[in-house]
Amino acid sequence: MNDRNWERWGALGGILFVVLVAVSAILPGNPPMTSDSAKKISDFLVDHDDEVRWAGYLGALAVVPFFWWLGSVWRMMRRGEGGSPRLAVMAALGGAFGIAMATVGAVILSAIPIVGVRTLGLVTTRTLYVIATNLGVATLFGIGAFLLAYSVVIIRSAVLPRIMGWLGVLIGIVCLVGGATVATDKDAVFDVAFVGFIASLLWVLVVSIIMFVRSGDAAEADMVGASSTA
Repeated sequence: MNDRNWERWGALGGILFVVLVAVSAILPGNPPMTSDSAKKISDFLVDHDDEVRWAGYLGALAVVPFFWWLGSVWRMMRRGEGGSPRLAVMAALGGAFGIAMATVGAVILSAIPIVGVRTLGLVTTRTLYVIATNLGVATLFGIGAFLLAYSVVIIRSAVLPRIMGWLGVLIGIVCLVGGATVATDKDAVFDVAFVGFIASLLWVLVVSIIMFVRSGDAAEADMVGASSTA
């Protein structure tokens, strides 16, 4: 399998990543806000203990296809930057930071029902829930850095349709604004974070599909060129 085909199948990692994260987010149902009472948060974790634990597992599992996809993104961005991967490094570090924050947050959240709300007590349960949620929100800083870096390369070099670059810049800014949730429990700020999160997932999904299709066309063109040369 040549590099073009590896890049094409690597693009599928982005699609699988989005699916796993979406299922992980939907599985527990509608979670309480960090501004809610300790009792409401504790009741939610007790009523949805299995769902919360498995959501944490699926969210952590999404790391594997994400890094598989990131390899294809890195290769595409290097081509777009002419072999000087300054923005590619920023994107890779942003993606790694986001994944790390999300995974740690998911593990902490999954640990609460394992230990048990009765053992932890209402106050400790709420504290751990807020910490896990804020770690999840901190993911947006990594997502924002990733989107801005990748989108600038798209806009400058047209490795993908430039409209995706401009949309990526907009979503990246929304993510950075929504990241303010780590400093406040205002519901309006959390709503911005939620919009940024959903929009970034949709962006990754569309970009992954475009990468898959374009890589397939490029691989086919390479094969035709090689046959003509022979």
